[in-house]
This record gives sequence, C-alpha cells and structure tokens, in this order.
Amino acid sequence: MPAASARASVKLRGRGPVFPYSLVRGGVADEREFAAVRTADPVVGEHYRDIGGDVRREVLDSDRMMYASYRMGSLVYWTRRAVLVHRGEAVFTDGRNLVRARCGNRLSPVPREPTRFTEPPAASGDTPEEVPTLADPPEIRPAEIPPVEIHPEPLPERNPILPPLARNGPAALPKKLVFAPAPAIAWPGTQAKPPIVVPETNTWMMMLGGLAMTFAIARFRR
Repeated sequence: MPAASARASVKLRGRGPVFPYSLVRGGVADEREFAAVRTADPVVGEHYRDIGGDVRREVLDSDRMMYASYRMGSLVYWTRRAVLVHRGEAVFTDGRNLVRARCGNRLSPVPREPTRFTEPPAASGDTPEEVPTLADPPEIRPAEIPPVEIHPEPLPERNPILPPLARNGPAALPKKLVFAPAPAIAWPGTQAKPPIVVPETNTWMMMLGGLAMTFAIARFRR
C-alpha cells in the first residue's frame, strides 16, 4: 500500500483513548491498520523492522510482567524494569513478538535496548491522557467592553513645618540662625573628648582692651 493511501486509511478510522508515550496515538484497531501505520510512520516502521508481515490480533489470557517500549518524539526507548500487562489486553503478534493494540508499543519478556537513565514515570502507565476539547473563544464586541474608570490620586498635603511662600518671594527667615552642635560620637574603646569652646568676638575685644590698659598703667608707673 502506498504511503499516501496508508495515511488516509489511518486518518479515517476512529481513535480510542490516548496513552502517554504511545507509538501510535489512539492505538491500532486491526491487522490492516497495523500494516498501514508501520508503512506511514517511519519511526513505527523502524521499530517494527524485525516483526513479520503476517500478524494477528489476540487477547492475553493471563497477567504478564514484561518490558515495554515507549516513544518520546522521534526516539523510542525501552523500560528499565518490567511492567504489569493485565489479562484481557489486546495485542498483535507474529508468533514471536508482541505489540500492544492500545498504543502500538512493543512488549518483550527480556530487557531490551536502548533505555533512558531518567525514565518517565508514565512511560507504561494504564491511565490515558486527558485530551482537552478546544473551543473557539467568545467574540467580544466593542460595545460589550466595560468603560475603565480612572481615579486620580489626591495630591500630597503641604508640609506644615515649612513656612508658606509669599507672593514676591519666600517668607522672611529669622535674622540669626542658631545651629546646635552635633553630639560627640565615641568609638568603642575610646573616650569622647569634650567640645572645644571658642570665645566670641566681643570676648576677644574685651580681653585685648584689658591687656592694653594693664600695659599702659604699668608703663605709666615706671
């Protein structure tokens, strides 16, 4: 069967639940579809390369511990540990190899290669994926868009400590500004020194005048 007709036949068939890391999403329904998918998908065809052309669909009559293959993109790996395959599951076989009908993944009673060091926990899970139904988003008309109310923030109040400004300039400042000396800071292990007192100008004038008077009296007595 040509590849184009194989893809068409696979696409027209109904699909079942999709299991994680399936080789064939939705599974394989019958022998004819099994031959179609291995021809249409190069990854599946390479993975089924050693499976014979004459396959039949069977149902397992007992639970089995087997190694399973799983697909990640275009790469196929095998589980590092055996997984439980339940009784009653449908498989395809050529008399020597087993393929799960629900996902197209292969089964083996012995370990196979390649494997992954970090194996996905759902590589051989029995819970199908939840496929969400995509719906068209609702149409939004311009008239249905609610108006946006803008509430401007109030301006901050003036600082009551600062004097208000006059019409022709700033308010009159005090004539004499008195600055308090900064407190002395003592570092750990040191003693704070007392502040140095500097005499004012009037004190210096009085001291100089007193010295001049003393010098004049002493010279007059001589």
